[in-house]
This record gives sequence, C-alpha cells and structure tokens, in this order.
Amino acid sequence: MKKTPAILILTSYLMGCATYLPNETGWHEPAWQEEANSQPPVVIYDRKPAQERSGPEQALNPRNRSQAELSLYAQAKQQASNQQHDQAAATIERALRINPHAAEGYLQLAQLRWKTGDDAAALQMAKKALFHAPNHYMTNTNEFRMSVWQLILAIHTANNNATGTQEAEQQLNRLKKSVGFG
Repeated sequence: MKKTPAILILTSYLMGCATYLPNETGWHEPAWQEEANSQPPVVIYDRKPAQERSGPEQALNPRNRSQAELSLYAQAKQQASNQQHDQAAATIERALRINPHAAEGYLQLAQLRWKTGDDAAALQMAKKALFHAPNHYMTNTNEFRMSVWQLILAIHTANNNATGTQEAEQQLNRLKKSVGFG
C-alpha cells in the first residue's frame, strides 16, 4: 500500500496540468488547445550559400548555371537552327527542369511553340517568362520584358485578338518609356 501516496501525488499533479485557468471572461481553454488553433510561424530554411541559390534574380547569370543546363540550351539552339523545333522544345523543357527560374528558357520555349503553331502554349510560356523575369536591379530586365511583350503582341495580332493586342501595346509603351525609347 505504499504505492498509494505516490499514485495520489502523480494523479493530482496530472490533474493540475489539465485544469483550466480563469480570466475575466470565464475559463481559458487548455494551453494545448490554444496552440492547436493558432497558426504556427512559418520558417523557411535555405541551407545553400547565396551564390548557389537558384532564383529569378540569378537565372540569367551564366556563372550560376550548371554545365548540364548550359549544354542543353546550346543543344536546343542547334536543334532550332536545324528546324527541329519539337526536339528543341523538349531540350529546353529538360533545361527548365534543372533551373525552373530561367526566364529566358520560357521565352525560347514560347518562341518555339509559336513557330510550330501552338499559340495557346506560346502565350502560356510567355507569361511564365514574365513571371520568372529577373528582378528590377538587373540591367537587362526591361529589355527582356520588352522582348516577351513583343512576342505576346505578335501572337495576339496574328490571332486578331484586339484586347490582347491592346494590352501588349500598352505594356510595350510603358517599358519603352522606362528604358528611354519612348
């Protein structure tokens, strides 16, 4: 019967942990329920050094690219020059799997899709190129965006899409002014 005091002490200790704490409006929920209903803080750990990170701001910099990616783009360029547009598109898609932030890869893919007559896919890839375009501090950002919007304008003009053509023209005019062409 010597175990009875130890069990009583343990039981009262555990009961004390599960009690509700009063406040001015009534009783609080137990602490474990408050934590379950709250949003945990979001912490993103990126263990790569800054020079190894892949992102839109580094996608155009050849120093931040792998040799495999660079060779795939060279292979795609050769295939496109030999009028092998489908093979070139597949090669660029492989390069984009290596670096999915490479905006110019999406632009090249959009150009290939447009050449093969797939206007919907060309527009989709052009929009991805704009999304992944480098940040504003890159020197060639606006020129790159202008080339994407020129392709979008050509696609919409060829398809007699007045709304898309007007939007593309407005974006081009805005970018020309920011670059100093307008």
